[in-house]
Amino acid sequence: MPFTLVVPTVFLALVQSLKKACNHPCLVDGKHYDESPEMSGKTEALLDLMETILSSGEKVLIFTQFVQTGDLLRKMIEEKFGEKPLFFNGGVNVKERNNLVDNFQSSKKDKVLILTLQSGGVGLNLTAACNVIHFDLWWNPAVENQATDRAYRIGQRSDVCVYRFITK
Repeated sequence: MPFTLVVPTVFLALVQSLKKACNHPCLVDGKHYDESPEMSGKTEALLDLMETILSSGEKVLIFTQFVQTGDLLRKMIEEKFGEKPLFFNGGVNVKERNNLVDNFQSSKKDKVLILTLQSGGVGLNLTAACNVIHFDLWWNPAVENQATDRAYRIGQRSDVCVYRFITK
């Protein structure tokens, strides 16, 4: 019986590591890889897409399931575009959460909000975004749909483009 419990746990840990490696190799072992976007096709594709989105003056939500990935994307986006994206994760307290949401919704300078999938929560309205990017996919598509719904709320007046990044 213990064997059957260990196998799924080990398997899930391996899949999680593989998902991180697909996001960027430095997320698996930061000691042996640099953090440049060129090390990952996904990060290069994200930055290319971001260039198009930001040059058109639109706002974007970027969802990831890993805080490490959010930190890395935040750094890359800031280096490339000169503005620090907002980052909403499970470590953000209620006051910070409200400030992040208010800034994203009303400030013209805050165009990028990175969120961990599980921090999105109930009742979070982010209708200022015209773009939603799922940088890495969750096990359950319903969780992704709920995350996308943050931009599809009462008050949304624009079309919303949704991008799902997949690594072959």
